[in-house]
Amino acid sequence: LCMDGDDPRRWVRPGRVLIVVLPPLLPGAPLHAMPQLNGLLVARVKAYARTLAPPAATIDVRHPVYEQIQVRCTVQLKPGLAGGRYIARLNDDLARFLSPWDRGNGRVHFGWGLREHDVESFIIGLDYIADVSACSLLRVAPAADGGYTLTDTALHGVKQVSWKYPWSVAVAIDKHLIEVSDKKGHAQTANLHTLDIGSTFIISPEANDGTAKS
Repeated sequence: LCMDGDDPRRWVRPGRVLIVVLPPLLPGAPLHAMPQLNGLLVARVKAYARTLAPPAATIDVRHPVYEQIQVRCTVQLKPGLAGGRYIARLNDDLARFLSPWDRGNGRVHFGWGLREHDVESFIIGLDYIADVSACSLLRVAPAADGGYTLTDTALHGVKQVSWKYPWSVAVAIDKHLIEVSDKKGHAQTANLHTLDIGSTFIISPEANDGTAKS
């Protein structure tokens, strides 16, 4: 395999060995962090792999590509509960649910996929949630040209998101779009008013494949 662009036909290269190492999450780091490999670990992994590989093989050691996930939903809290503290709590619980470093959630690191139904089931199982509606998912993946591609289940009529690159892992975006209401909500598509994922993301017209590009 070779990390070369967005075209899968360019990924498989004879004689190329790609080793993707998921760095550990440092103590105290937020669950939406995207840690990088240090040079010493890369050198050690590459040196060990060299002892096992044919002399002509080209070995590449990389950290994963991080594809960020934003959950958008409307929730009804259990009777007697109110306030922004539960939005913050749900935001943190979703970060744990999506985190590849949380061993308790059973998430797959590589070759991952995420269904709206799985997210809804997780949310409704929380002890402070009475109901959930209008659930949709936004996937933000880096593009080979340095921009980003967006896949929005509310816009594209799909019920799940999955990896763009086989060497990617999914992590939560810093802030999910959560509304608290006693009424059923309606799924919201990504736009400049609802896309709260960081000041570096700017939405531009749709790409040719139907995904928005930034």
